[in-house]
Amino acid sequence: MPPVAAERLFGVGREPALVAYVVIMSGASLGACAWLLNNVGRLAGVGMAGALAATACLLLLIDFQFGQRDHFALILALPWLTLMGLCAGGERPPTFSAILAGSAAGVIFAIRPHYVVSFALVVAWIGWRRGFRALFSYEENLAAAASAVVCVTGSAAFFHTISRKCCRSRWTSTGPTV
Repeated sequence: MPPVAAERLFGVGREPALVAYVVIMSGASLGACAWLLNNVGRLAGVGMAGALAATACLLLLIDFQFGQRDHFALILALPWLTLMGLCAGGERPPTFSAILAGSAAGVIFAIRPHYVVSFALVVAWIGWRRGFRALFSYEENLAAAASAVVCVTGSAAFFHTISRKCCRSRWTSTGPTV
């Protein structure tokens, strides 16, 4: 994780590095949302009050979940949710941005698989409004699925390799060694 790497490389404490990382990730997420809204001409509708409210929700009101997996899931989900809102309104953002936002959403599904249920409700609502066949043409949904599969497969392969190396040195054919 980047805060741990920053601590080791630069000698800063973990807590300030984590706070800086969360602030940077939140800024990137809100910046991506603003960019998506600006591309389709909807940024003016959000205004400064909406931007401040989103920033407060991400950084100030999160309380004891600050820097936890659920907080990162919210940060990563905002661009995808913005895209879904635009798609529900009939807008289509650029393909590359849709793929990036979908890939971030896929990481969420790999970290917290049960979040698929809440995201599925959003997708079902859009499918009801725009037609379910259209959902498969949205690049962000396909990128989210592909990203989740890659994350889960990579994690499984990594842990399988590590567990084989660790267990081989501690176990013999007759049981654990002392």
